[in-house]
This record gives sequence, C-alpha cells and structure tokens, in this order.
Amino acid sequence: MGFPQWILAPSDETQHTYGMHRLSIQRGEGSGDTTTVTGPNRLGSASTFQSIPAVISTSQAENTANGRVRFGPVYRRNQASPQVLGNRDVFVPMDHLNEYRQNQGTREQPRPNGMSNNYAGNVYLPSNQSANIPERHSTSLWLTNLPPDCTHWRLLGAIRNCGKIYAAVINPPELPSPRHPFHRPHTTSAAKLVFFDREGVDRLWAKSQAGQFSVDGYVPLLRMNRIRSKPQDPTKRCRVLHISGPSEIVNETSLNSFFLGKFTYELEAVTTLSVCCGITRQEWRFGSFRCQAESALLAITREKHNPWLTNKDHAAWNQVHVHYGVDPCDRV
Repeated sequence: MGFPQWILAPSDETQHTYGMHRLSIQRGEGSGDTTTVTGPNRLGSASTFQSIPAVISTSQAENTANGRVRFGPVYRRNQASPQVLGNRDVFVPMDHLNEYRQNQGTREQPRPNGMSNNYAGNVYLPSNQSANIPERHSTSLWLTNLPPDCTHWRLLGAIRNCGKIYAAVINPPELPSPRHPFHRPHTTSAAKLVFFDREGVDRLWAKSQAGQFSVDGYVPLLRMNRIRSKPQDPTKRCRVLHISGPSEIVNETSLNSFFLGKFTYELEAVTTLSVCCGITRQEWRFGSFRCQAESALLAITREKHNPWLTNKDHAAWNQVHVHYGVDPCDRV
C-alpha cells in the first residue's frame, strides 16, 4: 500500500499532523509544480514521502484548536489515486493496517462448517449458518429425487397437514458439463425444506415412511439437512399474505412489478379472492416466509409512508391492507 494521494488547496508551506506524525508540506509556485510531503521515517529522521501534483482549488479556511482561523491545505482522499510509493523502507502512517485490510479482501475465507461449496448465498451471515442445536431439534430437511422441472407449486402443493413452511429452496438438476468432467450429474431436482417447528418435520417424515408423500409421481428421498435450523417461536406469521386494495394496485402484474424492485422471491400461487367496487382482494402464497412473505409485507408498509408519492398515489396506497393468511401446508 502506498502513501495515499491527497488533493491540496493553495498554500506555500505549512505543517500538518497526520496521526502522531508532523508532516511538512511544501507546495510549488505554479499549478503544474509538485507538492513535496516530508516527515519522520521509522528511525525518526526526516524522509520524503512522495511528490504529487498540486491541485489548485479555492482557498479553504479551517479552525485551529484555539479558535483562530488560518488558511492552509485541505486534505481530501482521492479514491481513484494509483499506488505511487514503492519504497517499503519509507514510513507510511497506518500502512500496516491498510496492507492487512487489502490482504483480508483478497484472501479466501474459510467456509463455515457444513456449508457446501455450491452454496451461492452469503455463507458468513449467521442466519445462513447451521444452528448450534441437536439434530433432533432441527426443523430443516433435505429432499432429493424431485421432478426435474419441480416448482414451488408442485412441491408445496404435495405437502398437507404437516406444518407451516419457513423456507423452501429448490435446486434444479445438474447436467453433465465439459467444464466439470469429474462432477457427478444429477438428473432430478433437490430441495431444502424448513418448517416453523419440529412437528412439521416429524409429520412429513412419517408420511414419507408410510408411502404417502410423492411429487408428480416422484417419490422424494428425505434426510435431515446438515445445515440445522432452530424452531421458530409460535406466531401467526406465515408465507401466505392476503392483500386488498384498489384494483389498479392489487393485481398480479402490478404487485409483481412492485415486489421485483424490492426483493427476490418465488411463488406457489396467486389467487384472486374477490373484486368489488374497485377493490380487489388476493391471496399470495410465497415460496418462503423468510425473506419473501415478510419482505412483501414490509415493502407494502413502507410504500404507504413513502414521502415521494403524489397525493393521488398516496391516497391509493392508504387503501391497501395486508395481513397473514393460512399456510395450506399447516396442520388442520
């Protein structure tokens, strides 16, 4: 890491404290001249840090500690500056921290235990890591042998009287690739399925063992997911939202456009429950509660208080109401 390039306002010569070190600034007379920055090296003697072009700007006044005003250089970090210092024997204040931060940004970080190398999410986010709980308390399942074209509509539509779905992530088949000749292909889909509570796992497991669980003719293979998830506190929250409001807002096209600008999501289904006097009521079954249904509710709530809306739009959004519905996967 080199000494950062600074932009200086006009001044012939002045002293500036950088950290604990006193730097001497000598500026050339013309706008094309250079400004020389000198200060102590590791042995305490004077050393020249670098010569950089002087950038002429309007005079800037800065307050001193005793309240008086003086004119001198104003330092602003040039983010686009190249590395101009190659001599490692020259003392650069705080350079050891800059070098450490640079190495941290390029050094490959170890992945948390249990995290697959194929996982595309943020592996360092605590909510994406395995919970420190026994497997018998985990609410997360790993399903394989799902249809190649499996969707949330097909998967979640096959789960009934088990429990509310907290998250569902479907992985499509992995076909043979010349780039990965030794990678074993998968011709079927797989899915991570997380329930709100452990009873949902036990009920679906029992259905599978009894031969009562299939998805479009495919018999899924169930096992506990190695990334464990802790049970959620009892709540009325779920992945299903009921949204009502003016028909120009509450329709599948408009709400899809609105949601896509806020977050990523999957849908099991969108059903129009009623249309009356310009007011539409719809049921939105998201693929997951986590980061999807909860994000949709938050986005609508925030939009109703958006200060940039016109008076007409503000009045329309004030008529939009949203609340949680009933997850059809839940126990009857």
